[in-house]
Amino acid sequence: MEKEKVEMPLSVNIIKFQNYLLAPDEVVLFEWFIVKSISFKYDEFYYGQQRIENETRIKRTRQDKIINYFSDFGIIRPQVRKNATGGSVRHFYIDFECLCDKKILSEFINPESVTKFIQYFKYHFAEQKKNAKKKPQEIYFDKQKVDNLYNLLNRTYRQRVEKYNKGKKTGLKSIVQMPQSKRLDDKLLRLSEIYDTETIENAFIAYVDKVLSGDESPNGILNYFLTYNLENKEWGVFNEYLNYFTANYSYTTS
Repeated sequence: MEKEKVEMPLSVNIIKFQNYLLAPDEVVLFEWFIVKSISFKYDEFYYGQQRIENETRIKRTRQDKIINYFSDFGIIRPQVRKNATGGSVRHFYIDFECLCDKKILSEFINPESVTKFIQYFKYHFAEQKKNAKKKPQEIYFDKQKVDNLYNLLNRTYRQRVEKYNKGKKTGLKSIVQMPQSKRLDDKLLRLSEIYDTETIENAFIAYVDKVLSGDESPNGILNYFLTYNLENKEWGVFNEYLNYFTANYSYTTS
């Protein structure tokens, strides 16, 4: 009598994990987002935290930490939107163009595997462009919002430098254009979802004045200003200088 076959219940591909420089739950959520984006035809999609947890077994707090980590690279773009009942829900958009960037990909993919990942993501980026419809256009609108804020902060920086240099003959500061990147764009967008433009500008004024006085020496002016602590979920530098502005500046004479 032929023995009955025993179905093998294991499905995790341990060897595939060697392609990554990530923790196992980060790999699971990364691939989960890629698969979901493709299944939604590369469009923005909504998934609740509980539903994600049910499908990945990753708890909510850990989800947030991993999503924020990928968001810092511009790979995942969470968008908080109002639903039909007036509540807030979080949608996700996966940027395959960003995933084609070797410098970004090398942060969490094994160097020996980067090339094949780029080839894979280039194919899906091309498909994403073909299928770009309503939702990606809304994200472009958000990008315009970020561009406006970026330009405002550059103008503010120029004005503070001009004010600092006024009347000085030595020790003059040069005016530079702050670099812009997808990573910084995403941080600006997330910050703008919490604070209004005037509040962000006020904190930036106090921060830039400290940079010009030599009390702060950041490697990147905007990058340091947008420092975000994943553990505490705090905008440390921004909050520090918003408090400093409130305590030491007049809104009419700043």
